[in-house]
Parts: sequence; C-alpha cells; structure tokens
Amino acid sequence: ATLTPVASIPQGCDGYRFTTSVPTVAPGTWALDAAPLELDGPVLLTYPAQLVTTRLVAVAYRIPTARLAGSVDMVIRSGGKELLRERFDSNRARVDIRVDLPAAPFEIELQPADGNAVGDTVTLERAVLFPR
Repeated sequence: ATLTPVASIPQGCDGYRFTTSVPTVAPGTWALDAAPLELDGPVLLTYPAQLVTTRLVAVAYRIPTARLAGSVDMVIRSGGKELLRERFDSNRARVDIRVDLPAAPFEIELQPADGNAVGDTVTLERAVLFPR
C-alpha cells in the first residue's frame, strides 16, 4: 500500500475504460502497513523496481457482486515475463498469491477474461513485499 504505481489501460482494453486510477487504499491502521488495496480493472499497474529480489505475498479476492458480473484475469509480470496468472470467476473468488519478483519493475494487470469488463474489481489484502 505504500508503493505508488503508474496506472494505465492494458493493451486492447481501451474500449472498456477511458481513465484509470491507482488502487484505492483502505483507511486505518494495518499490520505491516498492508492496507487492503482495491484494484478496479481493466488496469495495468506498473510498480517501481525494488533494490533486491522480493517475494510478493497477498490474498486476492472478489466481493460477491463482482463475482456475479463476469470473469477477470490477474496477471503479474516483470521484465516482460509472466510470473503468475489467476482467473477469478463465479466459482473462484479467492487466491493466495506468492510470487518471487526480480529486482526490476513489476506489473499487476487486471483484464476481462470473458469480454465483459463489468465487475473487474479485485481486492488485495495483506499485500507485502519481503526481501529474498
């Protein structure tokens, strides 16, 4: 929650959105400063490089109303390499994330999986980068 990404529209999704916003950070005091982050897609979030190799650990989930709206893919990349891809749909609403990131910028992308961007919202809880 303390890192500020650059938000942009993912390639091929410009018909779904005309603006993007950085994740919404829940107010309050949170363990390890890991406030829940609400990602509203489709969106491509580019985060700055860390000084060392890190592991991103988080819980990603969709609220029930978003799950009923459609399917969304969450993709994590670094250096053009896809490190993780998870699909959220009506049957899958929660994913534990553990992915190793090189000391380079990394991206988190939300993209519609079914051609419908309605409900492309994912919340990251306890998202923390740990040095490896």
